[in-house]
Amino acid sequence: MHGHAIEARLYAEDPERGFLPSIGRIAHWRMPEASARVRIDTGVAAGDEVSPYYDPMLAKLVVWGEDRERACATLLAALADCEVAGVATNIAFLERVVAHEAFATGALDTGLIEKHHAALFPPAGRPPALALIAAAVDELAHARGDAGPRHDADPHSPWGATDAWWPNSVHHAVVLAFADGDERVEVRLSGPFDALSVDIHGRRTGARAERTGDGWMLDTGTQRITARVVRAGEDRLVFARGLRRRLRYLDPLAHAGEEAERAGHLAAPMSGTVVAVPVAVGDRVERGAALVVLEAMKMEHTIVAPAAGIVSAVNFAVGDRVPEGADLVDLEDPPAT
Repeated sequence: MHGHAIEARLYAEDPERGFLPSIGRIAHWRMPEASARVRIDTGVAAGDEVSPYYDPMLAKLVVWGEDRERACATLLAALADCEVAGVATNIAFLERVVAHEAFATGALDTGLIEKHHAALFPPAGRPPALALIAAAVDELAHARGDAGPRHDADPHSPWGATDAWWPNSVHHAVVLAFADGDERVEVRLSGPFDALSVDIHGRRTGARAERTGDGWMLDTGTQRITARVVRAGEDRLVFARGLRRRLRYLDPLAHAGEEAERAGHLAAPMSGTVVAVPVAVGDRVERGAALVVLEAMKMEHTIVAPAAGIVSAVNFAVGDRVPEGADLVDLEDPPAT
């Protein structure tokens, strides 16, 4: 025996939500290049479906180094090259584990996550400016490419352009909004891609964006990265060395009034099969009461009442298959006393 090997298992699961399994179609799949130090064992590819019927493991990433320190460094570099979109994964969590001192030194046991929970699940914080710039630039470039009608009569007509031009107003900007978790962020872009003016949270900076293959080279003068933006529905996943962020593009018209419509609805946090419905229409429930039990990937997950209320509708029965986001139970406020 010689050297040190470590295996990391990539799962379709969401560590931030109690490691709930994630079900859906893999929209983007990129793994590190195999070598004498890196091996990837997998049976999935872009376009494949992660179903609720099997264990959600996507791949085994195995690395080798002359000692544990170099094996950890190789594993971190390999994880940084892993890109998956369409389902949630534990890749970022694995990066935090491998980088943690307890793991690096081998001072660990099965209580590692509990002991170091704060370090392994740090607050998300604001999305990095470069991630937002990459998403905004890619969104604007995509809009320009999809503008179609401007090619019909006069391909040079400014009326068909989607860039930031207005007569007598060189300061006018295109405003793009993204959600990072519960936070809404607006990115204001003006000027050409090779001399952009970017405003985020009232802070203005200059940037240069250049298309490089399937990604973007971004340079703000103080930072420079090559980033790839993957579109998966409304999600915009930004991948770069040392950067991995999922943003949601907010179309100003697509979801108008949606919050009011969804008030009082409890949505399925994942796809699964209903195995129990311990409530009925008309029942009065207290906060924390079990409403529906879902089973997915050999695990049961209980959906509980977020507050006291009256059950006004039960939309699924035992045995039904439900997709992620489906309205399971409707609650109404209890009558005033």
